[in-house]
Amino acid sequence: MRPDDQTIVNCVNELGLPSEIAALYAAASPISGSTVPWVVEELAVFSVVELPDALEGYRWTGPERTGIPGWSVQWVVVAQALGDPFFLDLGTAGPSVCFARHGAGAWHPMEVAPSLTTFLEVLARLGLSDLRCN
Repeated sequence: MRPDDQTIVNCVNELGLPSEIAALYAAASPISGSTVPWVVEELAVFSVVELPDALEGYRWTGPERTGIPGWSVQWVVVAQALGDPFFLDLGTAGPSVCFARHGAGAWHPMEVAPSLTTFLEVLARLGLSDLRCN
């Protein structure tokens, strides 16, 4: 089910998402609870309304959303598997989607797609039928 426009606006404003990303989520966002079969675990792909909660344990922790050192405020988690995040780097043109392994002592992002559109298209091309867009 597609979230209402105000819910999308609230999430977009809270995270400072660029207008092109907001438009992508408004037009074709993964629905809440989307998953992709992934090695031993599934790859969770987050809807726009899940984005703030997806930052729990990366950007912040707890109900007060206490910041976690080492995580850039320009990184927004859009998917994760086994605790390893795929995230938008709002500090890059596009913005690009990066991946980093947790537990390495520091985050070492590597670009995996030049844009969120490309990232989602690649997942769709893999034939991952559980990735559903509204």
